[in-house]
Amino acid sequence: ALRTLAGEGAASVKLEVRRSNDAARSLYEDFGFEHRNTVPRYYDNGEDALVMVRDF
Repeated sequence: ALRTLAGEGAASVKLEVRRSNDAARSLYEDFGFEHRNTVPRYYDNGEDALVMVRDF
């Protein structure tokens, strides 16, 4: 999917992940995503979201 987006001319992909979700964060980092921002209390339980971006 990332290759397709890059091939179609996308400049970047953005996602949000729970601060506590270490497994997902590690996977996204393996695919080249970087933590760019934090959104406080993003989820219903008050947990922060980390905004991760992969530039092409």
